Amino acid sequence: MPCLFCRFPLTGHVPKRKVKPELFISIDCLEITEPAQPDRFAGSKERHMAMAYFVGEFFFNTRFGMYSVLVTDVFSSPRVTQSFAFEKTRPDGEPKVIRVRRVFPKGIYLGFAKKCVAKYSLFPHQGVPIRDKKPPALGTVPTLYWGSQTTSPPIGLFMKREDCEECFRHFSENRTASGNAYDSRWLVPTIEVLKAIGADHPLVTVALQNRCALPRPVRDCLTTPHS
Repeated sequence: MPCLFCRFPLTGHVPKRKVKPELFISIDCLEITEPAQPDRFAGSKERHMAMAYFVGEFFFNTRFGMYSVLVTDVFSSPRVTQSFAFEKTRPDGEPKVIRVRRVFPKGIYLGFAKKCVAKYSLFPHQGVPIRDKKPPALGTVPTLYWGSQTTSPPIGLFMKREDCEECFRHFSENRTASGNAYDSRWLVPTIEVLKAIGADHPLVTVALQNRCALPRPVRDCLTTPHS
């Protein structure tokens, strides 16, 4: 007896449908390719900018802390992290070195000046850096647009973390040791880092003029050609 809802009998026998042989394709004939990755730098000019400027990590320290700077590319703000600091809460009054992880929260650009290092912006609520424009140095921007955290004068800049830790250990073990801004004892690695950054980096600026300019020995090494 046939089913009321279909034209096939209740025996369960369903006729097979004929399929043309040309519809079967061997998997060996298929060419499997990975999807194309989007180009991070769409234009050739942007790609040239990404290759022409410094990208990487360097370190600097002050008398009160050690910091690392990570520049991932020339289109996003550098990441500044404090690694070590001095805690002034010991009963004997002597500071103790503690490990911290404080990230500079605000600012698009990173500026090195004579008396401090800070992140800053060019206008309120700036979210991304301005393309094809060299930012002004830190000393020429109103402090209203500076980030909420600044450092004391840096003593030295280093490409290697080990060298920076050794410099920081020198002051942590002897707190009475004198240390000037951009100290001459670490002038060679400081010049190496500043020359790698360059005077026209789109995100990291170095003050070479006005009252915020770096000390003369550092400034002369950066402005003198073939030095």
